[in-house]
Amino acid sequence: MSGSHFMEQASILFTKATTIRDGIKVALQAGFRRIEVEGDNQIVLKAMKTQINTPWQVAPVLQDIRNTILSCESLIYIYLS
Repeated sequence: MSGSHFMEQASILFTKATTIRDGIKVALQAGFRRIEVEGDNQIVLKAMKTQINTPWQVAPVLQDIRNTILSCESLIYIYLS
């Protein structure tokens, strides 16, 4: 599942992070608690996993993701190259 919005002026990082956040929220609302996050942006995925410092452009979105995933049983990140 994924979520997206039309973001003509948004940065790639912000758009990718927002899409992941929206997809997670949709999955949780549908009752899923074991979620796989697939993405093609290493910066966003590594920041989500706290492997790198969070870029300022997406800090609020990633904090929202971290708060949202507290209700997940499991979360797996998959990098699509």
